[in-house]
Amino acid sequence: LRAECIATPPGYPVGALFWRWHFHHSVYQTPKSHILPFHSKDFGQVISAIEDVPTSFYDTYTNGELKAVLNIPNINRRYHGANLSCETAHDTGVSKRVDVNIKIQFPPQNLTITLKNNQLSTGLVNRRTELIAYAEENAKLNFVCTTDEMYPDAKLKWVLHTEDRAVATSDIEIVRDEIKTSTRKPEAFIRESEVIIKMLKRNQYGYLDCQMWYEGTNHLVQTVRLGIIYPPDPPIIKGLVNGEPLRSGESRRLTCECLNGHPPPRLQWMKNDQPIASTFTQRNFRGGVSLDLELIGKMEDNGATLRCVAMNQAQNGVVKSANIALNMYFPVTEVKVSINRESPILAENEIEVNCEAGSANPPASIQWRYFHCSRIKQYMRRADHSTIMLTSQAKGSLPTGSILTGSDELAQDCEMDERTGIDDPTINGSYGGFISRGRLILRPQWRDHLDIVTCLVSNSVYNHLTKQSEVQLNVSFTPHFIGFQPGHVHTILEGSSGTLDLIPYGNPKCEKIVWMREGRPLPTSKFDPRTVDLKKPSILRQVSKLSGLYQFDELLVIWNIKRIHTTNVTIQAENNLGKTQATFLLNVTFPAQITRVKDANVSLNEMAILECLANGNPSYAESVFQWNRRLYPGWDIEADKAPGFETSSLGCNGVTRVNGNVKHLVKCENIGGYNMRSQLQVYNVTRDDVGLYVCKVNNGIFPSHQSDAKLFSVFAPEIVKQPKFAKVAAPFGKNVDLQCFVRVEPEPKVVWQLNRRDHEGSTTVVRVLDSECGSFVADLGVPCIRAARPKFVSSMKKIRPGYYSAILRINGIHVTDFGKYTCKISSKMEKDQFDIQVTGTGPAEVPFNLRLLNASANSLKIAWGQGFNGGHKQTFTVSAPRLGFLSLCFIKEDES
Repeated sequence: LRAECIATPPGYPVGALFWRWHFHHSVYQTPKSHILPFHSKDFGQVISAIEDVPTSFYDTYTNGELKAVLNIPNINRRYHGANLSCETAHDTGVSKRVDVNIKIQFPPQNLTITLKNNQLSTGLVNRRTELIAYAEENAKLNFVCTTDEMYPDAKLKWVLHTEDRAVATSDIEIVRDEIKTSTRKPEAFIRESEVIIKMLKRNQYGYLDCQMWYEGTNHLVQTVRLGIIYPPDPPIIKGLVNGEPLRSGESRRLTCECLNGHPPPRLQWMKNDQPIASTFTQRNFRGGVSLDLELIGKMEDNGATLRCVAMNQAQNGVVKSANIALNMYFPVTEVKVSINRESPILAENEIEVNCEAGSANPPASIQWRYFHCSRIKQYMRRADHSTIMLTSQAKGSLPTGSILTGSDELAQDCEMDERTGIDDPTINGSYGGFISRGRLILRPQWRDHLDIVTCLVSNSVYNHLTKQSEVQLNVSFTPHFIGFQPGHVHTILEGSSGTLDLIPYGNPKCEKIVWMREGRPLPTSKFDPRTVDLKKPSILRQVSKLSGLYQFDELLVIWNIKRIHTTNVTIQAENNLGKTQATFLLNVTFPAQITRVKDANVSLNEMAILECLANGNPSYAESVFQWNRRLYPGWDIEADKAPGFETSSLGCNGVTRVNGNVKHLVKCENIGGYNMRSQLQVYNVTRDDVGLYVCKVNNGIFPSHQSDAKLFSVFAPEIVKQPKFAKVAAPFGKNVDLQCFVRVEPEPKVVWQLNRRDHEGSTTVVRVLDSECGSFVADLGVPCIRAARPKFVSSMKKIRPGYYSAILRINGIHVTDFGKYTCKISSKMEKDQFDIQVTGTGPAEVPFNLRLLNASANSLKIAWGQGFNGGHKQTFTVSAPRLGFLSLCFIKEDES
């Protein structure tokens, strides 16, 4: 807008021009600031309906004219119908004013569609609000389209489109199309058009457009979607079928789908005909709608009816889906166990244990378990009977073997076995579940007291969620002895002390317990074996004087038991229900000892019987006796000094053979009481069988015992002739022994002879030892006087059966005693002799017959023969230079 205002004359002095807007009052409902529509930093002052326009930069004065120019770029509809005035201003006179009315062309900014004979609905498509007109097919709809203010005029055009925006052929009846003066904006107009259309047919979709054309251009369009009203199909529920089981706590997402129907129906989930809320939003899709439901299984919903209903404007009521009966699976909530008899239960009586499982779906199965928690059974699992506790095990006191002291707490190591009960028919329970019931028939014995019966219930769906309940059996019975086993013998070693607790046990508890021997009660022990301190010398002295059987409370007390105390012992216990007693043998054991040994003296080639008698408890002869042969080294050494060694043992019924023939046989037997006998039979006795035999007895109680048995026979003498025995020497004045070792039996006769030359040295004189005189004489019958200390003393020593040593001692040897001495041995069968040279001391003879007896990876066993020692002790040196090293072994001869 460009406006010029010229004032002539300009006045003197020159006046001023200013611009002012005059608006209609309806524009200003409430006073507010306005920004001038031209480019200026000045703002007009709002006063009523007048706005002043600053003129500072617009006034010009040329050629006697005062001109004011007003430029407003992009003038808008606000100024339509307003008067623009130009006024003079001067210090004198009255101002002059001229007005001009401004008309501005502008199209309407909005279109409004209304439905006169119905109500328009609103919907949201692609986040954009749209208008919807619902009506039955072929119904007539009366639409009115109204513009807002405009100037001067615009045209309204109605167009009916199909869903794909193609123009429909339906008739549009125009009722009116008129322009009206605006009541809101002066000198502006509005256009209003009214039409009647016929609603499309079912399953057709269309749009009605109201278009505003201004100066040949389509400026605005307002669209109404035409919705044909018809009822929806029955909804369908997906995700769960009727009666399908659903676990308690399980989450299942269900979907309700409803096809067709217009307008799209609103879906609602119903449970037992009561609406339930869904956390999901209803979704529209082509041809229908859907609504999800998050269903969480709860046992209280078991048997409930679930459905989905659809509602829209086409029907008065609702369209319902098919009903779904909820089948909720849930576990057992509780279990109860009871007994049909009052406690305590008399032993041997039949009882019925009842178990009832709480409501569950599917019905619970009942399982019975029997826990052997009775202390009697616990004890019997560790030991089938009581044993005597010895003082050596008690560390100063004697504890009892009872396990039944203390409270009746449940044991933790109960053994369990499965039991089969009787299942009763199920009954209806809460939440549409089933109650399962079962029975277990028992006939509890006395040893079942404190056992536990457990009922476990679970259904096939919730096997891991097992409920259980238990009941403990309280059985009443007369006393029993847990530690007693009929026919059992209690054994204790002679000289021992200890206690025995047969654990009398009854329910109610035992009131009286008595120990008896031969029908008479035992005396009471002065000391309580459970608390006595045997480490104190004064108490130990008193206890050591006690011997026998005593009683202290329920214990049998044993002090320093002896074998004469072997007897039958009886224990008697009593409670309110009766009296019980038990008897057993107290067996006092002691080690086996040999009481007598019988030697054997037989002829060669006959059978010899060596007999060994023993006494002990236990007295199982066949396991008590062992026989050994005592042998000596087979290579020649001093036979009287050689250590003997025993052969391997030969037990009862043992046999040895030589060349396939029986040589030794051992027989054993019990001969009454604790006495036993064993015989060693030696067949075809030879001179090698003559000797010592060892009988050993051991009945398992320390210590073992043994004794030698001798086997004698008659055979010719045989002297052991070795070079070391053939010469004897000693320093002058010393005593020297001449030894003649002989194998012979029985004891032989010995004659010592001395051969030496006479004083002239020309003739050899033979003299015989006269034992009476202690000297060698020519004739034995000549009387003599025995010196107080004889020069020669002869003796005979029996080393062992079949082996003797004849000894001639020369006291204070002198050179006159040198000579050859002869040892003559004679028996009934034959004779034998051996020469021994007595000489002066000198060097030892070289050993002979060096030989290897045995060789191993790290040792050699070597033997050699000893020569004459020269009258002195010998030291032997053994070397082995060929082995790559020098090994020296020094062996000294002992004083013998």
